[in-house]
Amino acid sequence: MMPAMEGYAVAGALLWLLLAVPVVVSMAIRWLILPKMQTHQSYLVPFIIGLAVSELVILFGLFLVASQADVFYVTSLFLILMYAPLDGKRLAA
Repeated sequence: MMPAMEGYAVAGALLWLLLAVPVVVSMAIRWLILPKMQTHQSYLVPFIIGLAVSELVILFGLFLVASQADVFYVTSLFLILMYAPLDGKRLAA
């Protein structure tokens, strides 16, 4: 790699890391924290935080990496769909 291009490679790697961090945080909230919640009140706060982090991915894609916005959009869509309730578990009131 040419020395002049090294800065671009580092910046590109940091932008992809910017995608990975919200993905890991959102998946950790969904699969590690939410199943442990027992009441509606305790479930709501991490649920909303997880959805907000999922939507953060598309905002990063739109404003920071416009050329790769479609990748960020699809990733955000899958993260949001991950929060759809599938088991119908009843929580205590």
